[in-house]
Amino acid sequence: MNCTVLTVRQFVFNHVPPVFMDFLGRINKVLYRGTDYECPLCASSLRSFLPLPGQFRIALKIRGRSFTALDFETLNVDNYLCPVCRCSDRDRLVALYLHRLTKGRPAREKLLHFAPERSLSRYLRRIGLYEYRTADLRMKDVDDRVDITRMTSYNDNSLDCFICSHILEHVPDDAQAMRELFRILKPGGWGIVMTPILAGLDGSYEDISKAAPEERLEHFGQKDHVRVYAKGDFIRRLENAGFGVTQVGADFLGADTMRRSGVGEKSCLYVLTKKASDRYPAGRGAEAAG
Repeated sequence: MNCTVLTVRQFVFNHVPPVFMDFLGRINKVLYRGTDYECPLCASSLRSFLPLPGQFRIALKIRGRSFTALDFETLNVDNYLCPVCRCSDRDRLVALYLHRLTKGRPAREKLLHFAPERSLSRYLRRIGLYEYRTADLRMKDVDDRVDITRMTSYNDNSLDCFICSHILEHVPDDAQAMRELFRILKPGGWGIVMTPILAGLDGSYEDISKAAPEERLEHFGQKDHVRVYAKGDFIRRLENAGFGVTQVGADFLGADTMRRSGVGEKSCLYVLTKKASDRYPAGRGAEAAG
């Protein structure tokens, strides 16, 4: 990601020892044992997930309309975090989709995971279904150090699939990041993209004059966010980059499966595809793409 401060995800990944998180998870597996829910990442049977932390229960006013955390598309305020493996509801949504996609069989595809969430990253390495790599500009212990708007280390048409979750809202030039994702994806490949989306918003909200962390918190909901996406506009931006966009939710995954996994009923995964006929011109690379 480009020119961002550390997110909560990066802080946890960089500073909280995994051994401590694992120890806490083992305790919580007993304390939260139940039959109402099951985490698809750690397979824990639970009586509940943990609610969204208070610092993320934001209130925004955009173009005269008021919004809260309850208005975001993929955000389960009441059942946000797994008490055992610490995965979020959006991590569980990704895991449900990948399980449905592969049915537990090795995919033998090159999967690149940008700004990897610790729980989801550990899950993907553990199941071993993909040739898995991680990438970020600032996070420690990733395989590749990259700026998502200028990924010169990756060749055109070189990756089978990618996961890019809650990154684009941090990137000033999101159109360039989307073009880069399209460039490196193989024809016939796919990607998963998610970002905070206010479904009731008429047009994405961004203002480059809001540069101070306090201004961004007030206007976009987090100190290192540079916009809030509207659903239709988010899809159009991805399509303008060349992608086909499919929305995946309860119709595909099953409403009961999502509920038991602590994923809200209105949650949506954006699956991107690159048609076999859309081979990126050889040799153009990141510089020409910009």
